[in-house]
Amino acid sequence: MKSNLFLKSIRGGLALAAIVLVSTATTQAAGGPKAYRFTASVGNTSGASLTIDHPAFNGKANVKPVLTQFWDGVYNAHPVGFRYDTEAAKWVIENEDGAAMPAGANFNVLVAPGTKQLLCSPANTFSNRSFTLVGKGKPDALLLASHVINPVKGMPGIRLTSFFGTFFEEEEDGAPYSGKWTIYNEGGVLAGNLGPVGFNIADVTKLKFAKVPAAFEFVATVDNIGGHFATITNPLTDGKPAAAVFVKHRYRTGASSYLNEEVAVFYEGGKWLIFNEDGTAMPPNTAFVVAVVPTVTP
Repeated sequence: MKSNLFLKSIRGGLALAAIVLVSTATTQAAGGPKAYRFTASVGNTSGASLTIDHPAFNGKANVKPVLTQFWDGVYNAHPVGFRYDTEAAKWVIENEDGAAMPAGANFNVLVAPGTKQLLCSPANTFSNRSFTLVGKGKPDALLLASHVINPVKGMPGIRLTSFFGTFFEEEEDGAPYSGKWTIYNEGGVLAGNLGPVGFNIADVTKLKFAKVPAAFEFVATVDNIGGHFATITNPLTDGKPAAAVFVKHRYRTGASSYLNEEVAVFYEGGKWLIFNEDGTAMPPNTAFVVAVVPTVTP
């Protein structure tokens, strides 16, 4: 059966192209997953960029971080990604649409073993909804992802000014995308024709702390939505204000809302919540991958 996402692309008359998976297949250094929190300030921001200054990142171009915005009073309703500044040998979090990085904006950053960096280009773009393959695998995998502006050494890279999610293409005989994970552009803009597009992909399906699974799928429904936010109810997050929570939108059959929004998390009243930064109402039937690290590493 064709996936709902693919059918919507066909109905919209979107062109398909050949699929070729390109992956650096690079993994993190050995060690357990760690979460960090970085806050924009006058001292570490310039224009759209926040420069990370931390020994776990400085001079380490091979680190494969992923991020989620954490709200503590300051909104940043812009698509964000990573860039490695080779001259300064530091990682940068950047508003990719060029908007100034507001002081007080917070970011949870995850560094997890086994995170891969994948590239897409015109060669592996097969629609302007889905523009790279995360890999053939299990439909119930839990994936986090962040865009990397300059994934190829010596190239300036590109910026994405819309948002993206993950999707598993259902099995279909003869289809090259069949049974594979994809990253797709929520706004329908073809990105692969602009040059190498890189993503850090963290598979958190088996993420555990103290032998307890630390990732799950959450679906926003009419019962947990309040305007532009949805309240998570789960033992991993309830009553855990010190946790670092990471989320990524996932489109799938049964939870098939698009979400062309920058989302963030915040803690209130003993619960963690996911919300749309720009105040747009949260669509019912929207699925997210949620990963929870118990504490933030200094």
